[in-house]
Amino acid sequence: MTSTSYMTWAILGAAAGVGLGLFAAPLLYILINLSSDGVTFGATARFAIANGATWGVLGLFAGVFFWVINKVLNPPSED
Repeated sequence: MTSTSYMTWAILGAAAGVGLGLFAAPLLYILINLSSDGVTFGATARFAIANGATWGVLGLFAGVFFWVINKVLNPPSED
């Protein structure tokens, strides 16, 4: 895997998206929805899974997009 490989960009984008969706977004969800009753684990888990999948797919698209931008800005040299 090199920085010129689309797979590298796609995997890193998806990993970053899943990390954001599974960890950062649920923490914000818990902080925003704190109430006297508290936040249930089931609701938080559903929210985390949905966010992980959503941000993972968006991260995958972003990774491929940045690979395309990298290829456009740095075309392969011709010998």
